[in-house]
Amino acid sequence: MKIKIDYIPKSEGHVGLEAKIVNGKAREARMDVKEGARLIEGILIGRKFEEIPIITSRICGVCPIVHNITSIKAIEAAFGVRPPRLAVLLRKLMLASQVIQSHSLHLFFLSLSDYFGIKNSFDLAKVYPNEFEEVLKIRNFANKISETIGGRAVHPLTSVVGGFTKMPQKSELENILKECPEVLEAALAVLDLFKKVKFPCFERPTEFIALKKKKEYAVYEGDIASSGGLFIPAKRYSEALEKFQ
Repeated sequence: MKIKIDYIPKSEGHVGLEAKIVNGKAREARMDVKEGARLIEGILIGRKFEEIPIITSRICGVCPIVHNITSIKAIEAAFGVRPPRLAVLLRKLMLASQVIQSHSLHLFFLSLSDYFGIKNSFDLAKVYPNEFEEVLKIRNFANKISETIGGRAVHPLTSVVGGFTKMPQKSELENILKECPEVLEAALAVLDLFKKVKFPCFERPTEFIALKKKKEYAVYEGDIASSGGLFIPAKRYSEALEKFQ
C-alpha cells in the first residue's frame, strides 16, 4: 500500500510525504520539499546597490535579518568597505535577536504540539498556559531588539552599507540589557517543558556545515567548517559547496 500526502502543515515551505507500507510497516518513506524558485538574483539586476538589502530581506519573513546583513556584507566586500566596530556589534546583536525569535517560533509554535500529540499551538497554549506566556515574552524581547536596532521587527530598514542610517540610543540598549535576566529565566522555564519531549530514534549519515570562529559563536563571520573535516575561508565557499534545486 502506498500513502501520499501532498501537503504537510506547520512547515516552512511546501512539504509532501510518500510512504510504502508492507504488512503494516513502513518500508519506504520520502519527504518532498517543494520550495519554489524566488528568482531574487534576477530581480536585483540593474538595481541600485542601496536597494539590494531591502529586497533580499523579503526572501523570508521569519529570517529577514540574515538576508539583509548578508547582502550588505557582500556589497561591502565588493566595494572594499570596512564598517566600524560598533556597526558590526549591532549587526551581531540583530542576528542574535533573529535566532531567538526564529527558534522560539519553530520550537514552540510549529513543532512542540506534534510531539505531545496536540492538534495545534492554540490547543498547546491551553494545556501549557504558563509556558505559552513565557515564549511570548521571549519572542517580544527578540522583536524589541530588532525594532530598536533595525527600525522594525520584520525587514529591517536602518542597516545599510557601511553601518546604519540611525543608531539606537544608549538608554534603549541599556533597557534591553536590563531585560536579559528575566528573559533568560523564561527560557529556562520553557526548557523544562522541552525536556519532556521523547524524540523518535532516527539516524542517517549527514555532514553538518556551519561557520566557525575562535572564541565566538560564529553567525556574522567565520570560516566554513563541517563535521566531515572541511575547513575553508568563507570567500572560497563555491570551491567546496554546490548549489542545486
